[in-house]
Amino acid sequence: MSSPGPVERVPLKVVPMFIDEQVIELPDDAPPLAPEQAEPAPRRPRPWVGALAITLGLAAAIVQVVAITTASDGGFEAGIVLGYLAIIIAIAAVIAGIAAIIVRRGRRTGVIGIVIGLVANPLLLLVILRFFAGAQG
Repeated sequence: MSSPGPVERVPLKVVPMFIDEQVIELPDDAPPLAPEQAEPAPRRPRPWVGALAITLGLAAAIVQVVAITTASDGGFEAGIVLGYLAIIIAIAAVIAGIAAIIVRRGRRTGVIGIVIGLVANPLLLLVILRFFAGAQG
């Protein structure tokens, strides 16, 4: 057998090396980075779903007030239709608030929209008022 000599031949394995948090300082006279080289700023999610929940909750409250005043003036049929519309809009506000919390698009505004939607719901308001009327007498 022959000996391999002074240099032994072995296969080389190339392993990539990753360096985290490397800071590269550019000289003052360096040209600015191209747009494709610059890192984009992280975008915050827009809270439009939570704003929709608040808007729907306020719309339900307004429709409920209009329904009550319409029914008080003698337009019972129109008041009933507006009352049902207020219930549907209030339920939509609660659903939009829950969706805002789940998809993280305006969590705080979603919670506010849920509260307004629950308070503006005529059925829930009726239960609350009956409870307090029973506690009074």
